[in-house]
Parts: sequence; structure tokens; C-alpha cells
Amino acid sequence: MKIYLDDGSFNHDFDTTISAAKLKQIKLILGEIILDFNYLESVLDDVLTSFIHSRSSDLGYTVIAKLTFSQKVDLFRDFFVPMCKHVGKPELSSLYASLHLRLKEAAVIRNKAIHARWLEMGNDFVVLTKIGVDKDGVYGDFIKLDLKTLRSYLNEINKTSEELLNEDIFRKLSE
Repeated sequence: MKIYLDDGSFNHDFDTTISAAKLKQIKLILGEIILDFNYLESVLDDVLTSFIHSRSSDLGYTVIAKLTFSQKVDLFRDFFVPMCKHVGKPELSSLYASLHLRLKEAAVIRNKAIHARWLEMGNDFVVLTKIGVDKDGVYGDFIKLDLKTLRSYLNEINKTSEELLNEDIFRKLSE
């Protein structure tokens, strides 16, 4: 939900006090999200480096060393979607396109988790995730990120890692 800045603050009716117990739970799951997202990125790195050069990862790591996660995700799409057509299996391109979208979603999840102003969150779990500017002024994006939502985010990140680790999807290209 978008709330515009009014007299130097975001006026809202949210409860901005959170119990120490809830804050501790949030911290634990945020730590899991960060660790599991880092694992997802390392899996993506391995997939890309092995695709760039199957015998040695040196060349692959040289190529991806300065790329952001989003750039790596786009490189994944740029490699695998056209490859499906090249090897005469265009039906597989939807599989890789779907995985590409899930990787993009993982980046959005990570950004929400990392950039939210957690210490300003209240017991209602409504938190500021972004400050932006548009034609109407400065605004804040507030969303509800409760434990259930954060756990579903964590599950999505883990499912995406598992899908990337599934060698069958890459083996199908060479069959």
C-alpha cells in the first residue's frame, strides 16, 4: 500500500511497537532467507559456470564475477531459452522461462526482506519496504510481512534452488 510523505513523516495508523519475542522470530527467519538466497545464488553460479565451460569453472567465474544476481538471472535466460530452439527442443523453453521467472521472484523476495525497515514494524507486521517518488510526491510502500508470508518466501527460494539443482532439466537438452 502506498502512503505519501506528509510533513516529513509517513502518517499511518499502524501499531509501531513490536514485542521482543516477535522481533526475535523475524530475525531468525530473515537470517534463513539471507542464507538460503545466498545458496540459491551459488547454485546459479555453478549452473552458469558449467554452461560457459564444462571442463573448468575458471572461465565461467571470470565471466560472472562482477555480475549482480539480476544480471546472472538474465544471463541464465539468454543462455537456456535460445539453446532449446538451437537443439531442436523449443518445448523446453517454457521450462527455462518459468525457472527464469522464479529466479526473478527470488530477487524481489530478497530485496523486500533486506530493505524493509524492520525495527519500525509493529505487531501487525506492516513494514515499509521501499521509498519512492512519483508525480504526486514522496511515498512509502508498506506491506504486511508476517511470519507466514516470510516462511512462504523462504519456501519459494528453496524450491527454486532445488529446481536449479535438478540435473534432469539440463539433461533434457542433450537427449
